[in-house]
Amino acid sequence: VGPLGCYGSLTQNRCMLLLYFSLVTIIFLVEIILAIILYVKKDDVISCFRVQFRDIFVSSMNHTDDSYLYTINTFQKTVQCCGYSTPEDWKDDGFLEAPPASCCPKSSPSCGYGESFQMGCHDAINDYVDSHTRYIGFGVLAIAILQLAGVIFATYLRSLILKTLQPRASFEKQKEEPCTM
Repeated sequence: VGPLGCYGSLTQNRCMLLLYFSLVTIIFLVEIILAIILYVKKDDVISCFRVQFRDIFVSSMNHTDDSYLYTINTFQKTVQCCGYSTPEDWKDDGFLEAPPASCCPKSSPSCGYGESFQMGCHDAINDYVDSHTRYIGFGVLAIAILQLAGVIFATYLRSLILKTLQPRASFEKQKEEPCTM
């Protein structure tokens, strides 16, 4: 959509600027509607994310696909959590002596269930969403403000083009008409 606005402003094409204005306005409105829906349905979104994470965790325990295990290990290292609810969740998968290495702090050479990250990944997801909701909201708000500025500038430029073309058109019309006294 951006190149459409740039080309419309460079060529002073009113139709292209109107199309740019319309598309950015539609995108802006859709973003506002989605933001409101996400805010209202925040618990449902978190619940859906938890269900998906649980499915990935169960699939990694069933060894159906190594990519699931890689995803869980990467997530546990990044977020510093272990297991779905507790580190003992890994005992069901045959990790009887110790949880996977992704559950252990890097400083620990050998790590058992007592030395592993004690927070389950389910709780870590809740904490992450709760602590970062504000930043996500500010990011969405900043993008919306930039889009609104684009809409305002496109409208201003379109009206400026209309104002400069109208006197020119009326001047050319006067040249064609004969003067009568």
